[in-house]
Amino acid sequence: MIFPLEANTVWQKSLGLMFVYYMSVIKRGQALFDSVLVQAGAFSVFRKDALLKIGGWAVKQFGEDGEITNRLGRYGYRNELELDSLLYSEVPGSLTHFIYQRSRWSIAFYHARGTNLDVVRKPAEYKSPRALVFLIALLTHGLSFAHGLVLPYIAATFLTGTLLIWLADMPSFLGFAYKFALLQGIIMLVQIAVIAYNLPRFKKLGHIKYYPMLRVMSFVLSTIVRPQALEILLSWSSKHKEYNENAYDELSMEMKKSVDPIGM
Repeated sequence: MIFPLEANTVWQKSLGLMFVYYMSVIKRGQALFDSVLVQAGAFSVFRKDALLKIGGWAVKQFGEDGEITNRLGRYGYRNELELDSLLYSEVPGSLTHFIYQRSRWSIAFYHARGTNLDVVRKPAEYKSPRALVFLIALLTHGLSFAHGLVLPYIAATFLTGTLLIWLADMPSFLGFAYKFALLQGIIMLVQIAVIAYNLPRFKKLGHIKYYPMLRVMSFVLSTIVRPQALEILLSWSSKHKEYNENAYDELSMEMKKSVDPIGM
């Protein structure tokens, strides 16, 4: 399990909850099918002979830990996940720094997945559960855009007066509002249950009070961070017909300029 090395701000404490949920649900689920998609480079040990056999670390690569994790899996190596280990990591201390870091991670997500995209393109890959887990990760990442844009859409319709049209058909509006609230309620209950179940093991149950800030951070990820990363990648990829060293250097410069200027 991963916790912040320093937990002095509300953002750092909230990130601790995010780590608990992600490791306990997402990573644990992937491990059940021997399909862990990212073995964090700072917290993982790789066998030297295995690395040599698959060609070593990729060069000119963002998210190299995610890329090599999937490449090892495609070569038949098993990735073990040890959730009982306790790790401490430096984490952003403010919302601004959180946005910087996660924007960089979002670009690395697409870059690393793109390198191994054959996992879902080649029918033969579906002999392994990794292909399905890989595909689900791509789909859920994309669906988060729609989920994150629902509230901004409602706000926009309110500001433009379109909400009046919705209110004119009150049953339809209330039906939509009910379904949306129900979905959010289910998600929140599951998250709170998972986090509250795991926190006592680490004597941090009191941190559950920061859960509302975790929801704020998730909202920021869906509405600001991921759209920004996707916009940058689409703009960058439109300038290059193929991936090469120059393309990597240009993306690297763009990341340093507008995505993560302080290198969080």
